[in-house]
Amino acid sequence: MSLAQSLLKLTRFPLVFTAMADSAAGYLICGGAAGGHLALVAIVSALLYSAGMVFNDIADRERDRTLHPERPLPSGRVTPRSALTLGAVLLGLAVAGAAILGLRTALATFGLIVLILGYDFVAKRSRVAGAAAMALVRGLNLGLGALVVLSGPLPWGAMVVLAAYVFLLTLWSTYEETAGGKALLAPLGAGIVLAPGAGIFLQGGVGAWTYFVPVAWMLPWVGRAVLHPGRERMIQVVRWGVLGIILIDAAFVASSGRWLAGLAVAALLAPALALLPAFRKL
Repeated sequence: MSLAQSLLKLTRFPLVFTAMADSAAGYLICGGAAGGHLALVAIVSALLYSAGMVFNDIADRERDRTLHPERPLPSGRVTPRSALTLGAVLLGLAVAGAAILGLRTALATFGLIVLILGYDFVAKRSRVAGAAAMALVRGLNLGLGALVVLSGPLPWGAMVVLAAYVFLLTLWSTYEETAGGKALLAPLGAGIVLAPGAGIFLQGGVGAWTYFVPVAWMLPWVGRAVLHPGRERMIQVVRWGVLGIILIDAAFVASSGRWLAGLAVAALLAPALALLPAFRKL
Protein backbone atom coordinates (compact mmCIF):
# COMPACT_ATOMS: atom_id res chain seq x y z
CA MET A 1 0.00 0.00 0.00
CA SER A 2 1.38 3.42 -0.96
CA LEU A 3 1.89 6.31 1.43
CA ALA A 4 -0.85 8.27 -0.37
CA GLN A 5 -3.34 5.46 0.20
CA SER A 6 -2.39 5.22 3.86
CA LEU A 7 -2.79 8.97 4.31
CA LEU A 8 -6.19 8.79 2.64
CA LYS A 9 -7.13 6.02 5.06
CA LEU A 10 -6.44 8.40 7.95
CA THR A 11 -9.05 10.86 6.69
CA ARG A 12 -11.97 8.34 6.64
CA PHE A 13 -12.65 9.79 3.20
CA PRO A 14 -16.08 8.23 2.44
CA LEU A 15 -17.49 9.87 5.56
CA VAL A 16 -16.48 13.41 4.55
CA PHE A 17 -19.79 13.56 2.66
CA THR A 18 -21.62 13.58 5.99
CA ALA A 19 -19.78 16.76 7.01
CA MET A 20 -20.48 18.31 3.60
CA ALA A 21 -24.17 17.53 4.06
CA ASP A 22 -24.21 19.37 7.42
CA SER A 23 -22.94 22.70 6.14
CA ALA A 24 -24.86 22.38 2.87
CA ALA A 25 -28.07 21.87 4.85
CA GLY A 26 -27.40 24.93 6.99
CA TYR A 27 -26.72 27.00 3.89
CA LEU A 28 -29.80 25.80 2.00
CA ILE A 29 -32.40 26.00 4.78
CA CYS A 30 -31.39 29.62 5.31
CA GLY A 31 -32.11 30.50 1.69
CA GLY A 32 -28.70 30.12 0.11
CA ALA A 33 -28.62 29.61 -3.65
CA ALA A 34 -26.77 26.82 -5.41
CA GLY A 35 -23.36 27.92 -6.61
CA GLY A 36 -19.79 28.58 -5.60
CA HIS A 37 -20.46 29.57 -2.01
CA LEU A 38 -22.39 26.37 -1.36
CA ALA A 39 -19.62 24.25 -2.86
CA LEU A 40 -16.91 26.11 -0.95
CA VAL A 41 -18.52 25.83 2.49
CA ALA A 42 -19.10 22.12 1.85
CA ILE A 43 -15.41 21.72 0.96
CA VAL A 44 -14.38 23.60 4.11
CA SER A 45 -16.46 21.17 6.18
CA ALA A 46 -14.91 18.20 4.36
CA LEU A 47 -11.42 19.52 5.13
CA LEU A 48 -12.30 20.05 8.80
CA TYR A 49 -13.71 16.53 9.06
CA SER A 50 -10.68 14.97 7.38
CA ALA A 51 -8.28 16.88 9.62
CA GLY A 52 -10.28 15.87 12.68
CA MET A 53 -9.96 12.21 11.73
CA VAL A 54 -6.21 12.55 11.20
CA PHE A 55 -5.69 14.18 14.59
CA ASN A 56 -8.02 11.62 16.16
CA ASP A 57 -5.67 8.84 15.06
CA ILE A 58 -2.64 10.83 16.21
CA ALA A 59 -4.21 11.18 19.66
CA ASP A 60 -5.11 7.47 19.74
CA ARG A 61 -1.93 5.99 18.27
CA GLU A 62 -0.76 4.34 21.50
CA ARG A 63 -4.23 2.95 22.28
CA ASP A 64 -4.56 1.70 18.71
CA ARG A 65 -1.40 -0.40 19.03
CA THR A 66 -3.57 -2.82 20.98
CA LEU A 67 -7.11 -2.23 19.72
CA HIS A 68 -6.48 -1.38 16.05
CA PRO A 69 -2.92 -2.37 15.10
CA GLU A 70 -3.91 -2.45 11.41
CA ARG A 71 -4.46 1.32 11.24
CA PRO A 72 -1.87 3.44 9.38
CA LEU A 73 -0.11 4.92 12.43
CA PRO A 74 0.28 1.87 14.72
CA SER A 75 1.14 -0.32 11.72
CA GLY A 76 3.97 2.04 10.78
CA ARG A 77 2.64 2.75 7.28
CA VAL A 78 2.40 6.44 8.23
CA THR A 79 4.78 8.24 10.60
CA PRO A 80 3.44 10.66 13.24
CA ARG A 81 5.31 13.47 11.46
CA SER A 82 3.58 12.74 8.15
CA ALA A 83 0.21 12.57 9.87
CA LEU A 84 0.81 15.89 11.64
CA THR A 85 1.83 17.51 8.37
CA LEU A 86 -1.30 16.23 6.64
CA GLY A 87 -3.55 17.40 9.47
CA ALA A 88 -1.97 20.86 9.52
CA VAL A 89 -2.29 21.24 5.74
CA LEU A 90 -5.96 20.25 5.83
CA LEU A 91 -6.67 22.76 8.60
CA GLY A 92 -4.79 25.48 6.75
CA LEU A 93 -6.80 24.87 3.60
CA ALA A 94 -10.03 24.93 5.60
CA VAL A 95 -9.20 28.32 7.10
CA ALA A 96 -8.16 29.69 3.70
CA GLY A 97 -11.41 28.53 2.14
CA ALA A 98 -13.46 29.95 4.98
CA ALA A 99 -11.67 33.30 4.67
CA ILE A 100 -12.90 33.58 1.09
CA LEU A 101 -16.45 33.28 2.43
CA GLY A 102 -15.97 36.14 4.87
CA LEU A 103 -14.59 37.07 8.27
CA ARG A 104 -17.49 35.54 10.25
CA THR A 105 -17.08 32.22 8.50
CA ALA A 106 -13.32 32.27 9.05
CA LEU A 107 -13.75 32.98 12.77
CA ALA A 108 -16.38 30.25 13.08
CA THR A 109 -14.04 27.83 11.31
CA PHE A 110 -11.25 28.68 13.72
CA GLY A 111 -13.64 28.03 16.62
CA LEU A 112 -14.56 24.66 15.13
CA ILE A 113 -10.88 23.77 14.85
CA VAL A 114 -10.42 24.46 18.56
CA LEU A 115 -13.42 22.26 19.38
CA ILE A 116 -12.25 19.45 17.06
CA LEU A 117 -8.78 19.37 18.59
CA GLY A 118 -10.29 19.65 22.06
CA TYR A 119 -12.39 16.59 21.35
CA ASP A 120 -9.50 14.59 19.88
CA PHE A 121 -6.98 15.25 22.63
CA VAL A 122 -9.05 16.02 25.74
CA ALA A 123 -12.83 15.65 25.76
CA LYS A 124 -13.16 12.11 24.44
CA ARG A 125 -11.33 10.75 27.47
CA SER A 126 -14.75 11.11 29.14
CA ARG A 127 -17.79 9.38 27.62
CA VAL A 128 -20.26 12.16 28.28
CA ALA A 129 -17.89 15.07 27.65
CA GLY A 130 -16.65 13.46 24.46
CA ALA A 131 -20.16 12.84 23.17
CA ALA A 132 -21.15 16.41 24.05
CA ALA A 133 -18.10 17.83 22.26
CA MET A 134 -18.78 15.80 19.13
CA ALA A 135 -22.43 16.85 19.17
CA LEU A 136 -21.41 20.50 19.49
CA VAL A 137 -19.01 20.20 16.55
CA ARG A 138 -21.67 18.66 14.32
CA GLY A 139 -24.34 21.17 15.28
CA LEU A 140 -22.00 24.10 14.72
CA ASN A 141 -20.87 22.65 11.40
CA LEU A 142 -24.46 22.98 10.22
CA GLY A 143 -24.41 26.52 11.59
CA LEU A 144 -21.24 27.21 9.59
CA GLY A 145 -23.20 26.84 6.36
CA ALA A 146 -25.94 29.09 7.70
CA LEU A 147 -23.43 31.83 8.56
CA VAL A 148 -22.52 32.23 4.90
CA VAL A 149 -25.98 33.56 4.07
CA LEU A 150 -27.48 34.68 7.40
CA SER A 151 -27.30 37.97 9.19
CA GLY A 152 -29.87 36.96 11.80
CA PRO A 153 -30.44 33.99 14.14
CA LEU A 154 -29.01 30.60 13.30
CA PRO A 155 -31.32 27.63 12.53
CA TRP A 156 -31.22 26.42 16.13
CA GLY A 157 -33.95 23.82 15.66
CA ALA A 158 -31.97 21.91 13.05
CA MET A 159 -28.74 22.34 14.99
CA VAL A 160 -30.30 20.94 18.19
CA VAL A 161 -31.81 17.92 16.40
CA LEU A 162 -28.51 17.08 14.72
CA ALA A 163 -26.52 17.61 17.93
CA ALA A 164 -28.89 15.40 19.96
CA TYR A 165 -28.64 12.58 17.43
CA VAL A 166 -24.84 12.79 17.29
CA PHE A 167 -24.59 12.92 21.09
CA LEU A 168 -26.53 9.66 21.45
CA LEU A 169 -24.69 7.97 18.57
CA THR A 170 -21.29 8.97 19.96
CA LEU A 171 -22.27 7.77 23.41
CA TRP A 172 -23.32 4.44 21.88
CA SER A 173 -19.91 4.13 20.18
CA THR A 174 -18.12 4.27 23.53
CA TYR A 175 -19.61 0.87 24.43
CA GLU A 176 -18.31 -0.91 21.32
CA GLU A 177 -15.25 -2.36 23.02
CA THR A 178 -16.41 -2.73 26.62
CA ALA A 179 -18.59 -5.26 28.37
CA GLY A 180 -20.24 -2.68 30.60
CA GLY A 181 -23.21 -0.53 29.79
CA LYS A 182 -25.26 -3.13 27.94
CA ALA A 183 -28.30 -2.13 29.98
CA LEU A 184 -28.08 1.30 28.36
CA LEU A 185 -28.30 -0.05 24.81
CA ALA A 186 -32.10 -0.08 24.67
CA PRO A 187 -32.64 3.53 25.82
CA LEU A 188 -29.67 4.77 23.78
CA GLY A 189 -30.91 2.89 20.74
CA ALA A 190 -34.41 4.28 21.15
CA GLY A 191 -32.96 7.77 21.35
CA ILE A 192 -30.88 7.27 18.20
CA VAL A 193 -33.91 6.07 16.26
CA LEU A 194 -36.30 8.73 17.54
CA ALA A 195 -34.00 11.77 17.64
CA PRO A 196 -34.43 12.67 13.95
CA GLY A 197 -38.19 12.71 14.49
CA ALA A 198 -37.74 15.63 16.88
CA GLY A 199 -37.22 17.72 13.76
CA ILE A 200 -40.99 17.65 13.28
CA PHE A 201 -41.38 19.77 16.41
CA LEU A 202 -38.16 21.83 16.44
CA GLN A 203 -37.74 22.47 12.72
CA GLY A 204 -41.16 21.67 11.28
CA GLY A 205 -41.93 22.70 7.72
CA VAL A 206 -44.05 21.54 4.81
CA GLY A 207 -42.11 18.31 4.38
CA ALA A 208 -41.95 17.30 8.03
CA TRP A 209 -42.75 13.70 7.08
CA THR A 210 -39.24 13.40 5.60
CA TYR A 211 -37.84 13.12 9.14
CA PHE A 212 -39.20 9.57 9.19
CA VAL A 213 -36.71 8.59 6.48
CA PRO A 214 -33.67 8.64 8.83
CA VAL A 215 -35.84 7.03 11.53
CA ALA A 216 -36.57 4.13 9.18
CA TRP A 217 -32.90 4.02 8.13
CA MET A 218 -31.69 3.44 11.68
CA LEU A 219 -34.47 1.25 13.06
CA PRO A 220 -33.27 -2.15 11.71
CA TRP A 221 -29.63 -1.62 12.68
CA VAL A 222 -30.45 -0.50 16.20
CA GLY A 223 -33.10 -3.18 16.61
CA ARG A 224 -30.69 -5.99 15.73
CA ALA A 225 -27.99 -4.65 18.05
CA VAL A 226 -30.36 -4.23 21.00
CA LEU A 227 -32.02 -7.63 20.59
CA HIS A 228 -28.79 -9.52 19.92
CA PRO A 229 -25.86 -7.44 21.24
CA GLY A 230 -22.45 -8.05 19.74
CA ARG A 231 -19.43 -5.94 18.89
CA GLU A 232 -19.94 -6.10 15.11
CA ARG A 233 -23.61 -5.17 15.35
CA MET A 234 -22.81 -2.27 17.66
CA ILE A 235 -20.20 -1.05 15.19
CA GLN A 236 -22.76 -1.30 12.39
CA VAL A 237 -25.07 1.05 14.30
CA VAL A 238 -22.30 3.65 14.42
CA ARG A 239 -21.26 3.14 10.78
CA TRP A 240 -24.77 3.41 9.37
CA GLY A 241 -25.70 6.00 11.94
CA VAL A 242 -22.97 8.35 10.75
CA LEU A 243 -24.15 7.90 7.17
CA GLY A 244 -27.69 8.55 8.38
CA ILE A 245 -26.61 12.12 9.18
CA ILE A 246 -26.88 12.79 5.44
CA LEU A 247 -30.55 11.80 5.51
CA ILE A 248 -31.22 13.98 8.54
CA ASP A 249 -29.62 16.95 6.77
CA ALA A 250 -31.68 16.20 3.66
CA ALA A 251 -34.84 16.19 5.81
CA PHE A 252 -33.96 19.65 7.15
CA VAL A 253 -33.74 20.99 3.61
CA ALA A 254 -36.82 19.19 2.27
CA SER A 255 -38.92 20.32 5.24
CA SER A 256 -38.10 23.92 4.36
CA GLY A 257 -39.86 23.38 1.04
CA ARG A 258 -36.73 22.96 -1.08
CA TRP A 259 -37.47 19.45 -2.32
CA LEU A 260 -34.92 19.28 -5.14
CA ALA A 261 -32.19 20.68 -2.90
CA GLY A 262 -33.13 18.10 -0.26
CA LEU A 263 -32.77 15.33 -2.82
CA ALA A 264 -29.38 16.73 -3.83
CA VAL A 265 -28.21 16.57 -0.21
CA ALA A 266 -29.56 13.03 0.13
CA ALA A 267 -27.65 12.10 -3.03
CA LEU A 268 -24.39 12.60 -1.10
CA LEU A 269 -25.17 9.21 0.38
CA ALA A 270 -24.42 7.60 -3.00
CA PRO A 271 -20.67 8.41 -3.21
CA ALA A 272 -20.23 7.61 0.48
CA LEU A 273 -21.74 4.15 0.00
CA ALA A 274 -19.91 3.58 -3.28
CA LEU A 275 -16.51 4.39 -1.77
CA LEU A 276 -16.87 2.43 1.46
CA PRO A 277 -16.01 -1.04 0.05
CA ALA A 278 -12.84 0.18 -1.68
CA PHE A 279 -11.86 2.25 1.34
CA ARG A 280 -12.03 -0.75 3.66
CA LYS A 281 -9.43 -2.48 1.53
CA LEU A 282 -6.87 0.31 2.01
